Amino acid sequence: MENLITVIIVIGFCVLLFLVLRQVMLWYWKIDIIVKNQEMTNQLLANNNTLLNEQLSFMKSSLKPEQEPAAEII
Repeated sequence: MENLITVIIVIGFCVLLFLVLRQVMLWYWKIDIIVKNQEMTNQLLANNNTLLNEQLSFMKSSLKPEQEPAAEII
């Protein structure tokens, strides 16, 4: 019974040590800041994509029926 308690305590200590060292490594290498910046970049790119699609649809709707676009925009 004492052996089982010792094993549980050692496993708990190892898990706690892993979590603490993980946070220190993330802080030291600034990984949390890098991930936050990438998420912000993704959001800005999605906003740009939406605005470009709106602009493209506006440009297509403003063409007169007899006008043909000079080049196909993909």
